[in-house]
Amino acid sequence: MRWPMRDTKIGSGRTLARFARVEDGTVTVDWVVLTAALVGLSTSVLFTVDKGVLGLGEVIDDGLAGAEIVQLGVLGE
Repeated sequence: MRWPMRDTKIGSGRTLARFARVEDGTVTVDWVVLTAALVGLSTSVLFTVDKGVLGLGEVIDDGLAGAEIVQLGVLGE
């Protein structure tokens, strides 16, 4: 694949027109945008679930703190 802007002068109007016409990097840009969206969504889900898990952990801790351990007999007696 030949780099399409290799033989053009910097600052010429043809450079910008050729750059707008070539679509070689569009797939890369798409993947970058999709990956950034996925990271953002994952982060928001993480923070949402984190609050619920911490609340549930406190409820379980309170329940276990008041529990008593009892001695069970040997099975079969």
